[in-house]
Amino acid sequence: MKPYFTQIWYPSLIKVMFFLTGLAFYSCTSPQTLNTKTSEGDKLFTRLNGQITGVDFSNNIKESLYFNFINYSYIYNGGGVSAGDINNDGLIDLYFTANQTSNKLYLNQGNFKFKDITASAGVEGKLGWTTGTTMIDINNDGYLDIYVSKSGSLKDHKLRENLLFVNQGDETFLEQAGDWRLNDAGFGTQGYFFDYDKDGDLDLYQVNHRADFENNTNLVPEIQSRIIEHFSDQLYENKGDQFLNVTQKAGMANKAWGLSASIGDFNNDGWEDVYVCNDFLQPDYLYINNGDGTFSNKILNQFDHFSQNSMGSDFADINNDGMNDLIVAEMSPEDHVRSKSNMPSMSTENFEQIVAVGYHHQYMINTLQLNQGNGSFSDIGQLAGISKTDWSWAPLVADFDEDGWNDLLVTNGIIKDLSNSDYRKKIKDRIASRVKMSLEEAISWIPSERVANYAYRNQGDLTFANQSKTWGLAEASFSNGSTYADLDNDGDLDLIVNNAVDPAAIYKNNSIKKSIVVGLKGPEKNIDGIGARVTVSANGLEQSKNQYLSRGYLSSVTDLLHFGLDSLDKVDLIKVEWP
Repeated sequence: MKPYFTQIWYPSLIKVMFFLTGLAFYSCTSPQTLNTKTSEGDKLFTRLNGQITGVDFSNNIKESLYFNFINYSYIYNGGGVSAGDINNDGLIDLYFTANQTSNKLYLNQGNFKFKDITASAGVEGKLGWTTGTTMIDINNDGYLDIYVSKSGSLKDHKLRENLLFVNQGDETFLEQAGDWRLNDAGFGTQGYFFDYDKDGDLDLYQVNHRADFENNTNLVPEIQSRIIEHFSDQLYENKGDQFLNVTQKAGMANKAWGLSASIGDFNNDGWEDVYVCNDFLQPDYLYINNGDGTFSNKILNQFDHFSQNSMGSDFADINNDGMNDLIVAEMSPEDHVRSKSNMPSMSTENFEQIVAVGYHHQYMINTLQLNQGNGSFSDIGQLAGISKTDWSWAPLVADFDEDGWNDLLVTNGIIKDLSNSDYRKKIKDRIASRVKMSLEEAISWIPSERVANYAYRNQGDLTFANQSKTWGLAEASFSNGSTYADLDNDGDLDLIVNNAVDPAAIYKNNSIKKSIVVGLKGPEKNIDGIGARVTVSANGLEQSKNQYLSRGYLSSVTDLLHFGLDSLDKVDLIKVEWP
């Protein structure tokens, strides 16, 4: 059975419209869907052939003598994908980022058929090195725009300027980052839109990373304390038709090794905070919003410990207690052989040095921080069974099997195992022998092994069951950014993954359970209701979700909130809390 569609309009909750199955969410026309709903015994996901879908995107990396893993350690970090309806036809479109070649925009034609409109839309963004992407209505005209982060260009800062493709309403875009003063030339990772100052419009937190790679492996004080302005994350205040950089004023200048962030209220005071995941030795940041335009890093106060090489993250409710919990991905393999060959052992001495300099207790495992409701969090990652998922990138929390409990997807894999112990020893021995080697030779020695992504089913008791194989998601790959979206309007969440080397993957969700989909119409300066919280109660089970788009790693989800109902025919309550 297909779902009800619900549209809720701001600011009154009186006008609630239910659209029965067969009506598109906005246009009220019949969607084209594949008639492939499966029985309970079939796999939850089916990978669709790119030749059939028309999505032929692949993020291919080519190293050179002047640009390689030696002078740019993030060369294998991959690209992202954003999902949203760019032409308001009721079908979700997809935008993939490529590190070195053209990004790709695919228009959803229905029935899982997509059309590449990149060239005609003017959204290639092919110069420089592209990383994260977020679809956001920057000017609140009812059409989604595309914000793109740039990095990698070591010498030409112009090629690092972030891009803003503004939707013209006719399936074409104009690049206007400079006009909006969002052409940040730092080493960008991903942008996060939220209203930090409660003035009704959307501001931007830009996660960046350092490019000198000096403070990633040692604790030399003069290096660790050095803040370089264009390496730091940046905070931009929305001034209507432009953004103003308020990083210094807000107290958010940092030493930036950011790979992701999560937005939400971490201390339950009604103000939106920012959790930043930092790679290498640099600790994560928890920027608590002081409510006066400034933030204070309270990571030492609210967390007992966290992941060391923090990668992607998501902030969502995993136990239906009405409070969001934090998942942060790391790089520890579950496999014993890969663990011994690719990850260094944790040195007690180094660990204690990290703690002594104020970098807190950091562990090389995924962490799942359970919200205690009093501003503190408890890591239950190992109890939950999700602490080791190899070289992980994007953790996404959503109800994929529609049973009313949020599940977990983790993308996984890196093109070259840079941490491989045998490779490092071989290089060290070659250097000691004083025998010359070419770049191609050095690269060829690095092991490369595709690994499967992880899919975990929430069992409703703070534990998760690995369903990667039974859900049809165990194919080995080098997967980076990922998003979820209902591509065929049948009410369940399909998966889209940006792979390195291999073609991007689209997985159709075959769930036969019921769900409700909630869309928000916000005020004129925040038309998609970013920051709002929706709670759905049904038969004693209460689910809550927050409207934030940038999630996981380098990617963004749609502005529609999905709630699984299992076999229930109705809900008892829909509550919207506006920011």
